[in-house]
Amino acid sequence: APIYEYDPDAPRGGFWSVLRADHFYRRYMTYQFLLGASVMMSETALIACISQWTEGMRAEYALSIAMTTTIPTLLAMLCIPLWSGWFDNTHVAQFRVHHSAMMMAEQAINWAAVLLLHDRITLLLGVIVVARVIQGVARGGGVIAYNLGHNDFADRRLVAVYMGINVTLTGVRGAIFPFLAMALLEGVNLERFGLPSWQGVGGHVFGACLAMTIVAHLGFRLLRRSVTAAPARSLE
Repeated sequence: APIYEYDPDAPRGGFWSVLRADHFYRRYMTYQFLLGASVMMSETALIACISQWTEGMRAEYALSIAMTTTIPTLLAMLCIPLWSGWFDNTHVAQFRVHHSAMMMAEQAINWAAVLLLHDRITLLLGVIVVARVIQGVARGGGVIAYNLGHNDFADRRLVAVYMGINVTLTGVRGAIFPFLAMALLEGVNLERFGLPSWQGVGGHVFGACLAMTIVAHLGFRLLRRSVTAAPARSLE
């Protein structure tokens, strides 16, 4: 019989009850929330920056699409098989330790490039392409961990609830962090409300993303240790 079929005798669980009861998954969701938020922020800010950097260039539309979408998407698709074999043989907390390290590298490159090469656009774009390659490779692993990672925590009869928590928190991130990224990057005009406008932090938005990813990375490391030390839990 399918292991995820409906079971009328399954334990009942909802969003908050699962998070209260399963402290490992609660911690995993906390760190994944931070990691996902940092990715949403960096992607939003980078797309805005690339559109400005490539403005007026020859084939600017094709160049911007290649950098923002084509390179990372194509590499993610090609790298999923490489990540999947490792994912099958390790706990998602361990998987996320290495995955988040790659995201740290990508965001550090973005931050350094924007701050140090802002007046050398050609070189800046070349460095950003390197970061996009790293992001694409990491995205392949992220796709797997996002869709399957909850199975390392969930009772088989509650996998839908666990995934529902994951998706709900993704929606919360999406409702907040892209807008926060643009506010940090370009500032906020508050004159219509009779308040002074805020100029934002510019390229340091990538530093904020890096800081969030570092916290998530350290959290996954601690979680990995806790999971390793804990008694194995039955999936039946």
